[in-house]
Amino acid sequence: MSRKTKESLFIVTSGFGDGHRRVAEVLALALRRADPERPVRIVDLYATLTPRLYPLALRGYLLTLRRAPELLGATYAWSARIRRGAFPRIRLRLPKLDLPVHLHVPGLHERTPSLRPSAALAHAFATIFDGRTPGTVVATAPVPLLLVGEWKRRQGLSFPLVYLATDFIPHLVVAREEVDLYLVAHDEAKARLAALGVAPERIRVTGIPVHPAFVRASSVRSKRLARSRKAGPLCLLVAGGGWGLVAGAEALVRDLLASPRFFSAADPRSGGSTPFLRMLVLGGKNPDAAQKSVDRLSHPAIAWKVLPYLDPGQVAALLATADGFLTKPGGISLAEALTVGIPAFLLPPLPGPEEENARFLTEAGLVGSGGGEQLLDWLRGISDPKLQRETAARQHGVVSPHAAERVVRELLGFLGESGQNVRRTQR
Repeated sequence: MSRKTKESLFIVTSGFGDGHRRVAEVLALALRRADPERPVRIVDLYATLTPRLYPLALRGYLLTLRRAPELLGATYAWSARIRRGAFPRIRLRLPKLDLPVHLHVPGLHERTPSLRPSAALAHAFATIFDGRTPGTVVATAPVPLLLVGEWKRRQGLSFPLVYLATDFIPHLVVAREEVDLYLVAHDEAKARLAALGVAPERIRVTGIPVHPAFVRASSVRSKRLARSRKAGPLCLLVAGGGWGLVAGAEALVRDLLASPRFFSAADPRSGGSTPFLRMLVLGGKNPDAAQKSVDRLSHPAIAWKVLPYLDPGQVAALLATADGFLTKPGGISLAEALTVGIPAFLLPPLPGPEEENARFLTEAGLVGSGGGEQLLDWLRGISDPKLQRETAARQHGVVSPHAAERVVRELLGFLGESGQNVRRTQR
């Protein structure tokens, strides 16, 4: 089939969550390798729909993350009640006005104007898709899926709409009739969607796609763990998401430093002359904020270094060599960590999907969590290469290193094309 006759595939994502964008890029890479003749386009829905307001909305989102994360939890709980296209109308109640008779408008107070989100978006979507019905749309974030699904339903359109889950437990609101195919992380995620009324044949377990660099880093780490660990301070990689929000790490380390057990553990290793821990902080797109947190945690037992935004290959290389990983429980960051096989300790989750990710992985015994005392126990454990190898083996049993290929096979199979010739992205 020639390039001119192949339908385009749109990957609709959100720039608010760095993980959603990363998965979109991984999927686009795998699709282009497997099917070079198919046009693939990534669309940041928010940036495309409201390009002028987008920078302001993004700043507001980051401010909410720092100052009032509970608002995100409230939004998550509210949106979980929106099911099966039940978008609430925004009703504007007009106050009763005593107008002169000659200015009276019949029925003014009887009418209740309403704003329909789908009607407002119809023109914008027509612009995104060049006025045509899109070939196939894959959404990597819940809200873009909701908006595209609502547009599809209201306009009576027929095109394949696919949801690629980027969390271990899918958001409740994604269970919609307009979605034709779900690609999820594991069997529990499939069971959750099936319990919400999604037909099991519309759900495929593929795993969460990660960049090929993390698969290669897994082999590097396995070879490293086969050798005896060199003496020296433990090296921890600290991540707070793509925006470098490490306030959770700051609170956790303060709790650690307040423990009398920390000093008894640190002194024998360091002899009082070298740090007990080396902490490399992934500053993301906001390294200045990360540096401010680090400056407030100056302590001779810990050597800090803030790193700028790194590409996937650089992050994968650090995960392959570090002793442990402190991270928010975002689905993509955890999928990357589990793929590499590095012990992970969870920072406090944001309300919503991160809480679900934390619950699932903690109950499975795949990550550590808690306060300073629990962190100290976890540090003792990761000092043992044997325990590290056992942890990596358990982690590898949960994730699929070739999830991107499995996603492509399912997509091409769903679209009626052969998925047998998918080329490995890990080469």
